[in-house]
Amino acid sequence: MTDPVSLRNLLSNSVYAEQINAGQIQGQEHDRQRQVRLRQQEIQEEALSVAKTLASEQMGVNRDGKNQNAPDEKNDRRKKKKSDASESQNTAGEGHIDLTI
Repeated sequence: MTDPVSLRNLLSNSVYAEQINAGQIQGQEHDRQRQVRLRQQEIQEEALSVAKTLASEQMGVNRDGKNQNAPDEKNDRRKKKKSDASESQNTAGEGHIDLTI
């Protein structure tokens, strides 16, 4: 038989090896969980980006940030000036004094 000191050392070494092995397994599991969380976060960010893109396309905004459905600002200004001018002509023709500038 072996002496008690060598048996105790063998037992200590095997317990120590089991602790190291358990620590390594725990570390690997932690790394896997972290990778899963990072991947889920990437997927959520990508889904949010797609949702924002779809929402902006539904509103008619192109990738440059310009509204595709809205008329040009210049055309709006021209139409407004023409309508203001026609209103002032209409009111001036009815005996009113036109004070528009």
